[in-house]
Amino acid sequence: MAASNDALRRLIPKRSWGDRHGLGVVLWTVMGALGSVAAIGCSTLLLDLLIHRGQVTTLTSPLTEEIIDADPLFQQDWGLYATAGRYGSAIGWQWLPWTVTKFPALANTGNALACLILFALVSLLLTVWSHSQARFHSSASARNQATSLRSALHRQTLRLGPSDITDSRFQTAFQLFTTDSEVVRRALSAWRVGLVRGYVIIPLLVGLALCIDWR
Repeated sequence: MAASNDALRRLIPKRSWGDRHGLGVVLWTVMGALGSVAAIGCSTLLLDLLIHRGQVTTLTSPLTEEIIDADPLFQQDWGLYATAGRYGSAIGWQWLPWTVTKFPALANTGNALACLILFALVSLLLTVWSHSQARFHSSASARNQATSLRSALHRQTLRLGPSDITDSRFQTAFQLFTTDSEVVRRALSAWRVGLVRGYVIIPLLVGLALCIDWR
């Protein structure tokens, strides 16, 4: 596997990372990763709302004056206000108290659920679309590289004399020009998008987990 990765890495020129398709793979992968993070965050908030139903039991972060002045054990439908009160002090949720104070509709569990479901669907669509675009740019870049390899094979074939074109050599050149080049194209396409996705998504998810609850 390591030898295969090294071989594929050598086939991809460094300058290709700075062209349109190389940058497209990186940018769309980052966009898809952010969409995945947003979808995970929405899913977490949805689960909390479904479990606690917006009931305030403890307050661990500053919210609106109404909640701060309320009895911490007062059981009422506060929607995402209650979630912000429980988790707003964590690094990954510090944006939540500010958000819920700016949008009063989130104080109701029903409205909050509807908003979260809608936002989660949009995030999932963004993630799917971004990964599709990343694969497209990776495939286009691999196709350009395969075309370059075919051109090199064609130039090398033209250097052969009439006595060098035997049946076995012709079959070898034909296979390199068609089948092998196509295999290289598919491998380069999958390898590039997988490499970028691994370097972007894995650290992002690890950082997200630590920010949500480092314990």
